[in-house]
Amino acid sequence: MGWVLGMLSSEQAVGYHQTAKEMKPVDRRRLASYNAPQFLQGAPAMPAKDKIPAATQPYYDQISAITDTICHEHLNEEYAAMCRKLAGALARKRPSPIVRGKPEIWAAGVLHALGMVNFLFDSAQTPHVRSEELSAFCGVAQSSMAAKSKLIREMFDMMPLDPKWCLPSRIDSNPMVWYIMVNDYIIDVRTAPREIQEKAYRLGLIPYIPADRLPADESAAPAADRPRCGLCGSTDKPLRRTACCTHWVCDDEDQYVLFSFAHNSCARNHNRYTLCSYHHNEGHAGAWQDCEQCRASFETEIYVYYGTNEYNFETLPHPPAFEPTHCAGCGRVISLGHDGYMQSGKDYFCQRCANKRMQETIRSEHAVPPRRRRRGGR
Repeated sequence: MGWVLGMLSSEQAVGYHQTAKEMKPVDRRRLASYNAPQFLQGAPAMPAKDKIPAATQPYYDQISAITDTICHEHLNEEYAAMCRKLAGALARKRPSPIVRGKPEIWAAGVLHALGMVNFLFDSAQTPHVRSEELSAFCGVAQSSMAAKSKLIREMFDMMPLDPKWCLPSRIDSNPMVWYIMVNDYIIDVRTAPREIQEKAYRLGLIPYIPADRLPADESAAPAADRPRCGLCGSTDKPLRRTACCTHWVCDDEDQYVLFSFAHNSCARNHNRYTLCSYHHNEGHAGAWQDCEQCRASFETEIYVYYGTNEYNFETLPHPPAFEPTHCAGCGRVISLGHDGYMQSGKDYFCQRCANKRMQETIRSEHAVPPRRRRRGGR
């Protein structure tokens, strides 16, 4: 779907609940692609229900011992409990994958997977560690940790702010907990009338009634304590985390007009014009700054532009030198990152020459072919 699902405001929700016929949870993975979360806080951890099978108990004990040690030394008890929960889920798989492979790598994968859900690698968060530090704590290679983490996240369909795997202390502000469907409309139940909140609670769609816990004035927090967009610095606009590097950015892709090629959206600018986002979207391993696959995907000038423009949170440390690009028609220099141009094969044409070539092509296609003479002069 190419359109963005609309959210009902609190004013629209008033009165709407009177005709609400159907209420159900949101497909959270689909929702993340339409309305990315505006806040970092998470969802309640689900309590462990099943015992660990005897056949996998020793493997579970080894993994949880490693994660407990690392969490107690570098993270916190919430992470330790969540790691035990995830390790237990792995142990209860049939067949369980943890019976094969080193426990250190499984422990690293568990920690990294939960870190991806809870933005552990964002320096603005507490606790916070870098990915390379986490692999060093576990005594494994960073590539091995990342590969195991990806396997675990795919196995349990994990995503950022996943309600099943977010830290319990972050329930209050996790939008993935509070977005529900009412008559096929997505609403944030925290802004809905109490009647809708109570019904959602009775149906088990939300953990508690938000109206019972909302502070008197949520807007009282000073601007210095509120998150801000890492590109424009705004604290007033709705914000969300980028999927690639988990930085705060304005949640404003709906402001972009299709085919306008405007650069008026912080979220869209980072998503479309940076190596950081390309590296993530293509599923490349490691850091984008050192990625050979990213380097081979673009001409040097475009590669440098995507790695150093103003839409990056971190820029390419040592951008390679490149020769300027010249128009194959008039010879003027074209900035591939800023100017309009047309590419034909290996040739680039400036906007003026491109328009000229386009007009010539149209005229040639619509030209009337000469009339053929019949035999005998008729």
